[in-house]
Amino acid sequence: MRVCDWSAAPLIRPAAGALAVAALCLVWSVARLARAGTVPDDPAPGDVLAVPHVALPAPTGARGVPLDDDPFSPDRRAPARRYAFPGDVSPADAGAMPAPRPTLLGTAVASDGAGFATARLGDDAPKILHIGDHLGPYTLRAVARGRASFARADGEPFDIGADTPSASR
Repeated sequence: MRVCDWSAAPLIRPAAGALAVAALCLVWSVARLARAGTVPDDPAPGDVLAVPHVALPAPTGARGVPLDDDPFSPDRRAPARRYAFPGDVSPADAGAMPAPRPTLLGTAVASDGAGFATARLGDDAPKILHIGDHLGPYTLRAVARGRASFARADGEPFDIGADTPSASR
């Protein structure tokens, strides 16, 4: 391809013009850099934008109490009571509320004794449970036709039938 063929292409002329402008900018920048010389170490006081000194408030903890200690000091200890957001239930209070009993929706038992149960806890979505699976604080221990045996977290067992409501038990 000849040079005159290239110049006839529709995008070559704008690209060549942009290249020429970039080359001129480069030459101009290098010339200014050469004339600039050295930068003084300490600028004149009027040349620097002065930022007013603002006194920051003392840091406070989550409850508004000022922090006296460095949070990263090696002799710092954990507080006696863990911080909780307003409305949170503490672990001690959570143990006081009884968990709702599971509702057994159905069971399936195979001829070899294996099976599963479909149950839900409160208003949660139903779950398919195999022996040993957990549903909240309860563990499925055994499955029979229309009945399932659960164990509480403390190990106490109880049975639920699919035809009887769990709230009455």
